[in-house]
Amino acid sequence: IASDRGAPAALQELPDDWDASRPGYEGVVWYRVRFDAPPRADPEAVSALYVERACTNLEVYLNGHRIFSGGRMREPVTRNCYQPQLVALPSALLRAQGNTLDLKLRGHALEHVASRQRAAGLSLLRIGPMDALAPVWRAQQFWNVTAPQLLGVTLFVLGVFMIGVGWFNRRASYLMYFGTMSIIWSLLTARIWL
Repeated sequence: IASDRGAPAALQELPDDWDASRPGYEGVVWYRVRFDAPPRADPEAVSALYVERACTNLEVYLNGHRIFSGGRMREPVTRNCYQPQLVALPSALLRAQGNTLDLKLRGHALEHVASRQRAAGLSLLRIGPMDALAPVWRAQQFWNVTAPQLLGVTLFVLGVFMIGVGWFNRRASYLMYFGTMSIIWSLLTARIWL
């Protein structure tokens, strides 16, 4: 169930791309999911919620208690579009049946962002044992965040090396231009570090 702008709640199928379901809307949308606690073989096992994409920022409430916040929900909004979210569901708040999960999503309209990946939307939600969801989260975190960071560092080091080669070998001075371009490219991708 999703609601926005004080409008009545309506059923919303996930994934929800706001550009398709709420064109031009920018602000906060609440999602409500009802679920029964997943069966656990081990009573000490921790349950978790995995959200592959929540753009721009997300807060999670379990049975009326806030259990997760991705950061600022007011301007300047924390931008977590590339960050997958893995949220532990506290056992003390979980009931065997009839749990309510409320997700507060703050997002920006496609017209106000630089790319479609930064436009507001919510992916499918997965609830299950933390042990099963953590490897999925780690893999997504690697491809969304760590790999671009490594690429940015590599480009920066390559750029510095090329500028050095071009500086010492004046016949290959064109390498300084390539090095400068690599450094600029790495700086443009530095937003993933913020």
